[in-house]
Amino acid sequence: MSRGHEDYLLSTMSNNAVEIQQLIHDTGEMYRNVASRVSAGISLASCIVVIYIIFRSLDRLGSIYHRIILVMTVGDILYAIAVLFGSAAMPRPGISESVDFMFANDLGNYRFGNVGTCNAQGVIVAIAFTLTNTYSASLSWFYFCAIVKSMSDDTIQKRVEPFLHSVPLCIAIATGVISYTVKATNPDIIMCSIGE
Repeated sequence: MSRGHEDYLLSTMSNNAVEIQQLIHDTGEMYRNVASRVSAGISLASCIVVIYIIFRSLDRLGSIYHRIILVMTVGDILYAIAVLFGSAAMPRPGISESVDFMFANDLGNYRFGNVGTCNAQGVIVAIAFTLTNTYSASLSWFYFCAIVKSMSDDTIQKRVEPFLHSVPLCIAIATGVISYTVKATNPDIIMCSIGE
């Protein structure tokens, strides 16, 4: 790099420091949005493969393990779809002053929704995230019963499996309902989710 070019860059940086900081911020946001959507796409494709494998297996849904994994996968699919929509579900500029203040940069070009779409995305994110994590706990309980307690599949199916499904589903639905009723869903950097 020539000395003249360096001087030009230094003078530009000193004269336009705020613009450069905004450009760096916007570029970081763009990369964050792209990275989250790429990972969500990979997650969605992987979930489809898992569902395909479950239904191609001999057991299909006859296995407790497959039933737990299927619901975990459904939760992951919901979350991946919400991430793929990203900021598109956020309210358009001019709909909400608080949102416009938070996202006064170029992210407004990628927001097409309204308060209702943001709430819907936030509730789906809350349910999907909770569902996936609570079913992970159910999977742990299933292995605890099968390995540590040496329970047969029939015993687990009759005595334990109803709780392995009902508890996570109730917690996930309650999380979604509560997040909606207390208006806890708000725009974030990437999408609408639970937060301030």
